[in-house]
Amino acid sequence: MLSKFERGEADLSSMKLITALDNIHSDLNEFMYLVRGFSQKQVLAFQENLWELYDREGIDSLQSLYEETTKKYRSSAKTSYLLQMIRIKSLLVFFDSEIRATDEELTFLYDYFFTIDIWGNYELELFSTISTLFPLPLYFKYSREMLQKTDLLGSLPSNKVGIDTILINGLFKAIEEKDKLKADYFTFQIENRDLPESEAYLKIIYMIAKGYYDTIFNVENKGLEKIQRGITILQDLEYVGGARYYENYFANQLSNKDL
Repeated sequence: MLSKFERGEADLSSMKLITALDNIHSDLNEFMYLVRGFSQKQVLAFQENLWELYDREGIDSLQSLYEETTKKYRSSAKTSYLLQMIRIKSLLVFFDSEIRATDEELTFLYDYFFTIDIWGNYELELFSTISTLFPLPLYFKYSREMLQKTDLLGSLPSNKVGIDTILINGLFKAIEEKDKLKADYFTFQIENRDLPESEAYLKIIYMIAKGYYDTIFNVENKGLEKIQRGITILQDLEYVGGARYYENYFANQLSNKDL
């Protein structure tokens, strides 16, 4: 016999769903991965393996893997291979800024993101990972779509961190392009979301981003001071990798400034 829910006589609210998942020792994010036909562990493991492959064998190994995966996709037409190609390429961009997503890859991503009614942890992780492939106008468009489609699950802690990270990255991207209108949009959205104390690392990065904004758009003469203070805090808190990243980042972006 069908349940009331299956007969359309009762609804399944988000709170009821969370309670039901808790009873079977699962969580909403894992549930959303399964609904999409993915395994959360497999997705994260694949991404980690890409970095490990690069650490062991260098950039050529990633390029070879991309070519091998492309052949598998051409022979099978399985979209899982196309998605792997996109993930690999998103790392290759770090080493070659001339790399671009193909029209086929962009069309696939557009069809996927804009047909999903609710963005969960998988969509946030995917967008955040592959966003290096997006020029600012496309990143901006996807970010607006994200905010519209995360209302239901956006308050979950892991999802909130993902959303905030995407918005801060968008702010950096807009400042790099000297697009003040889009930078102001990302700033408004971040301020409106009110980064909590539990996201201390993101609050520091946001302070650095605001210093970058002030410097590029000549808002005040303390922008460089904010950037340096943020990097110093990262060093003091032993976020060594993060501090080094932003030191190198601004050495390239602000080569004519004194940091």
